[in-house]
Amino acid sequence: MNRYFIRMLVRESGERLPVLCTRESGMPLFYPTCFALSHLRNSGQASATLEQALRSVMALQLILDRSRIDLFSRLNEGRILEQWEVEEAMRQASSPLRELAAVAISPVDLNATYVIYLPGPGEGAKPLGNSLHRRSLSVRLVYIRSYLNWIAELWIGRMRRAGSPELGRQLEAAQKRVSAQLGTRIPRSRSRTTLKQREGLSTKDKVRLLEVVRPESPDNPWTSHHGRARNRLVVELLLKLGCRRGELLGLRTADVNFATGVIRIVRKADDKNDPRPYEPNTKTSDREVMLGNELTSLLKSYVQVDRRSLKGARKHGFIFVANGSGAPLSLSGLAKVFAALRNECPDLPSELSPHVLRHTWNDDFSEHCDRENISNEEEAQLRNYAMGWAPDSLTSQVYLRRHTREQSKKVSLKMQGDLIRNAT
Repeated sequence: MNRYFIRMLVRESGERLPVLCTRESGMPLFYPTCFALSHLRNSGQASATLEQALRSVMALQLILDRSRIDLFSRLNEGRILEQWEVEEAMRQASSPLRELAAVAISPVDLNATYVIYLPGPGEGAKPLGNSLHRRSLSVRLVYIRSYLNWIAELWIGRMRRAGSPELGRQLEAAQKRVSAQLGTRIPRSRSRTTLKQREGLSTKDKVRLLEVVRPESPDNPWTSHHGRARNRLVVELLLKLGCRRGELLGLRTADVNFATGVIRIVRKADDKNDPRPYEPNTKTSDREVMLGNELTSLLKSYVQVDRRSLKGARKHGFIFVANGSGAPLSLSGLAKVFAALRNECPDLPSELSPHVLRHTWNDDFSEHCDRENISNEEEAQLRNYAMGWAPDSLTSQVYLRRHTREQSKKVSLKMQGDLIRNAT
């Protein structure tokens, strides 16, 4: 079991504050808490960013525990990590937290000879078992380096104030070396690697998904009436509006005008009326989106019949609720919906998730604009509004991989045909 965990504190104002705690005492770790709250929070970082940083610090703490390294004793001596220890930490940092926590801690024999894996140029560190996605590893290492730099600078300041400038200079040199070594090992994005990046569903998979979530489908993985009605609506809204999971879970009944079919997607960060510790966040701009008649009817039926049948749902205004309790549906609850689809319906893509449906919406939107001969400039403006992006945002490029690839194939085939006709 992991010796550490993240606890989400909710202030009276509604602000969410994550802290890294030990299971033994249940108390927060002092320096990681200071790093998150005084360094990151004071620079305006969101709660989700703080949590991500603390999970990276958790990974570092697990690595230090396994290696029997007392970081604070090292700092007092003007040291941080030796070069080979940084390489070993890099290797372990490539593994998921559950694997880092599962590996038994063994004492370090200082007289033993250690053989470590040194990656070649451009090669990632060899993990303990499964490997993190390249981007996830990059984020983890950036925060680990940031934490080590922050705590080293804290110690250097203390040493100077305590009249130990030489020890401070020694620690400063160690900080620069470790930071530079970590910096060279942080994976950079590979712009040439495009074939395995996230894309939307194919037409076949999209049709199959909509078929599976129909309440009367024999392949529907849920048994309760409420579960079937809710999860169908979840999939349909994600697929047909392209909204984020946080936007979906943050919707309230007051945000919907059933007479006009208009939904308001509004940012409500640190909502004190949201009982969920891990509050679903809306990262994008406020906007209004239209629902078709069929989708409006589905939503109205769910709100006025299925949702109303759960007593707990009457205590709050959030549209999507948990089975039984009627409490607002959590992020983990939504994740279970898609896990059930992947596990119970193996013919659906293994990467199926709410965000894949957002990619799918963008593919469908591009195809619609092509059919309607909408100009590139107008298409960009319409897409940015619908997705909640800034008017001049280039984020859409991330969501157009499938459409771009298919269009490229069509153009290539047309060019080949033109060349053959001209040659004959």
